[in-house]
Amino acid sequence: VFVEALPVDTTVNCDAVPTAITLTATDNCNSASVNYQESTTAGNCANAYTLTRTWTATDDCGNVLTHVQTVTVQDTTAPLFVEVLPIDTTVNCDAIPAAVTLTATDNCSTAYVNYQESTTAGNCTNTYVLTRTWVATDDCGNTSTHIQTVNVQDTTLPEIISFPADISVDNDSSFCGAVISWTEPQGTDLCGTVDVQSTYSSGDFFDVGVTTVTYTFTDECGNAVDSSFTVTVTDNEDPTVTFNTANYFCASDIVEIDYDVNDNCSIDTIITDFDEQTNFPIGTTTVSVQIIDIHGNTSTTSFDIVVRPLPEIKLNPVFDNCKGGETMLEVHSPKNDLIYDWYLEQTWVNSGPEYLIDKLESDDEGEYIVYATDEYQCVNSDTLEMITEVCDMIIYESFSPNEDGINDYFVIEYLEEYPNTSVRVFNRWGSEVYYNEDYQNNWDGTSQNKLNVGGNELPEGTYFYIIELTDPVSGEAKAYQGYVYIKR
Repeated sequence: VFVEALPVDTTVNCDAVPTAITLTATDNCNSASVNYQESTTAGNCANAYTLTRTWTATDDCGNVLTHVQTVTVQDTTAPLFVEVLPIDTTVNCDAIPAAVTLTATDNCSTAYVNYQESTTAGNCTNTYVLTRTWVATDDCGNTSTHIQTVNVQDTTLPEIISFPADISVDNDSSFCGAVISWTEPQGTDLCGTVDVQSTYSSGDFFDVGVTTVTYTFTDECGNAVDSSFTVTVTDNEDPTVTFNTANYFCASDIVEIDYDVNDNCSIDTIITDFDEQTNFPIGTTTVSVQIIDIHGNTSTTSFDIVVRPLPEIKLNPVFDNCKGGETMLEVHSPKNDLIYDWYLEQTWVNSGPEYLIDKLESDDEGEYIVYATDEYQCVNSDTLEMITEVCDMIIYESFSPNEDGINDYFVIEYLEEYPNTSVRVFNRWGSEVYYNEDYQNNWDGTSQNKLNVGGNELPEGTYFYIIELTDPVSGEAKAYQGYVYIKR
């Protein structure tokens, strides 16, 4: 019989395995000895197993009493982290703490720490959540886990490291502004790249005046900072005037002064000392145009107008205006190099200082205008009114029919105006030697009388004529008589 209380089966943690007790035994007849044995049955890990403890009491006669205790050893205690555990934190993207190194201990065995880190994206590149996980594991798979959440944010504005100064320039020639260039500014960010946008670009055209150029520097999370500089373009270009009018005019001209004004921007005020259409005196007159542009630039341009006098001319009066007669129109001038043109009722009829009309007709009546042009193309004119009249006939007292082409016929001047005029010629003895009922100034001293002594050619001498006609104006019958001398 065992003396002591027998140990019962038990389940214990690996760090609380009870020590095997020492059992003794007694026997009714003699002494008894106790033999102790312990065996181990492995479990699923080093610290999980079963101890089988056997006590065998034996007397002198070989009688045996056995007691078996089963101790089930288990490991259910998780490892413990040694260091201070990092807590959750919120940091800027440029101040992310490094993950700490954690170690662990275990009550029964060695503990191993595994570290993992995962990232959960936020609304921009530099805004996210770091999840840091440390897992301590002992030999039997008992674990302790610690999770740290690091909230990463980007709240820092970008930094401008270079930026243009204010710019002041004059306008580009002929333009109301200037092309302006500058070195592009630079920005930096603690956590990423910087996007740079501006209201204007280097190389743009800027109007005259003050323009503000604004640059915006934005990081990847939308943090933005603005900076500005001014571009001042000053208009220092004077306006210009170009006269399109000729310098030289004639006294009869109405001078129209034509000019163009130009400015690289716009004209504000034009001041002239003349009317655009005016008569200028003979000689040289200086006119000027003052231009003021919208920016106060001023220029004054002068121009000479030279007015030349018209050539002096005068038409001589007409003294011979008998129909059928000859007349000479003449113009006089102190200058000898004028060019003359004659017009009758707007129809050109002649050139030169004289115009001979060898036989005046009704078609020659009207207003005659003579234009005189000098070497400067200045033109003057004079006019006269030609009115013809039927003049009394002029009967010449002699003619010389000798076939020399001079005075070969008996001529009655202005005969054309007296149609159906009859002419009778008689010799000294009263004999009719010539008769024509419609005389045409064609009697050459030949006799129509066959009884004439010496042939048809009448001898030199004096002959008597009778001319009968009807006045074309009054319609009255008239008769003229007188003597004509034939000169051989």
